[in-house]
Amino acid sequence: MLREKSSNTPWSTPVTLLVWAVVLLSVSSLCCTHAATVPRSNRAHVHNAKSAAVIRLEMPAALKHERAVYLGEIEAALARVLAWFSENELAVDRHAVVDSAVLFADVAAAKRRLAKHFGVSEDKIPDGFSGTVDGKTLFIVARETYANTYARLYPDRPWSDRSFQDLIAHELAHRAQALKAKAIFGSEDGMGPRWFFEGLAITCASQFAENPGRMLSWEQMQDLIARDSKGILSYPLYGQMFRSVVASFPVRWLVHRAGQKGFVDLLKTDYLPSEFVLEKPRTPRSRGTVLLVHGSAPFNLDGRIPVAGLKSPYARTDFYKDLAARLRNAGWGVLRFSKPGVHADSVDAAEYAKTDLALLSRQLRNLWRFLPADRPRIVFAWSEGSLHVRALPVDEVDAVILLGVIATNIGDVIRAQGGPPAEALRKELAGKSRLDMLGRDRPIRPPRPLSGCQPPGPTVKQKSESQARLWPLQSPDRPLAATTPPRGFSPAFSPVREA
Repeated sequence: MLREKSSNTPWSTPVTLLVWAVVLLSVSSLCCTHAATVPRSNRAHVHNAKSAAVIRLEMPAALKHERAVYLGEIEAALARVLAWFSENELAVDRHAVVDSAVLFADVAAAKRRLAKHFGVSEDKIPDGFSGTVDGKTLFIVARETYANTYARLYPDRPWSDRSFQDLIAHELAHRAQALKAKAIFGSEDGMGPRWFFEGLAITCASQFAENPGRMLSWEQMQDLIARDSKGILSYPLYGQMFRSVVASFPVRWLVHRAGQKGFVDLLKTDYLPSEFVLEKPRTPRSRGTVLLVHGSAPFNLDGRIPVAGLKSPYARTDFYKDLAARLRNAGWGVLRFSKPGVHADSVDAAEYAKTDLALLSRQLRNLWRFLPADRPRIVFAWSEGSLHVRALPVDEVDAVILLGVIATNIGDVIRAQGGPPAEALRKELAGKSRLDMLGRDRPIRPPRPLSGCQPPGPTVKQKSESQARLWPLQSPDRPLAATTPPRGFSPAFSPVREA
């Protein structure tokens, strides 16, 4: 079912290397879910005979009464794979992926046929073999055989009605990626390292999606990548690794670079997994996509601070989720995200404490890659988020909407809103938890002034030594950004060429 690249195999041609590796995979590497029995009533929807007839199916006589069911599963899996690749701007020709399939009643029959097919002894085929693809031919075991194998290997993972179809989708995803790799790099070796192409197939097939795990830090990724270079990891881990990477970079961007030398080093530069959603408009035609940028405080992608017991309106409202719904109804796609260390229902205070201007800017640059480039791309930012917008590639932004723009330092803003004097504010912040301060202690390093602008207020040299010591963690008087509103600037909306 799952493939492995191995330098020890004598079959190193692009297609055969990947296919043969899957045959040699150890039983412990298989991925699936548990099932003691598979009720026939729960089987997948059968596609019509016209669409199913496209694929030639060879199967045992004892299973021929289920031909329509198996063809339906293959067609449904193929449709899922084609849709996933298309959604990620990696469309492949449906007829180039698969045109025939061979179904085995049991593993013994599979071992006999595959040993002959690849010219090896049967003991080279693992007892837990479930499926693979060679060229445009899919080889799979029967549903009950597959279910029984996983009942033994994964008793703690519940079987779903779609698990068998997921197996087929996984193998067809390998085939689809191999086609893209050959088109991009001239060889299927361009599929990238094992953790990447296995993770891609697992994600495309929606395997292990019920418990994907938290996003991995770069240190964790490096450790797993090193371990994978020495031997096969668990397939849930491959899924977690890939889902972490695609939380930093679009799938298309990754596939077009996976075969490059230094691929891992390339990831390291901008790796920063983000919890985000890219939502399509609810209208037939898209008007473009809006990127919603947060202000201060640990906001999740709904625009809420997920801290239990926090007495703040921001802890009780999902204003970005509500805004996104209105924009989608009006024909706009929306990308909304959680800040680093912030999750749906909790905040990792230690992780969130690492956020600074550089980190938040990197997060925005990564997320920007996910916005479709064939339609207008709009940025909406409020409060502190207005400072982060400048990290984006201005020549690619079609419009910027800024609300409550910060053009001086946050201490001035707080005082202008009726807050306490600077000294009183410093005393108030001293020793408080970051979560209590809701962003007033943003650890933003002094940014470079924009071209032609000077930071307002006293310079660093003019500050007293005692006050300067406060700056690394908290200083409401610290200059955050300096911008001079251009002629014709509207605080509600401004084309990027003016802003």
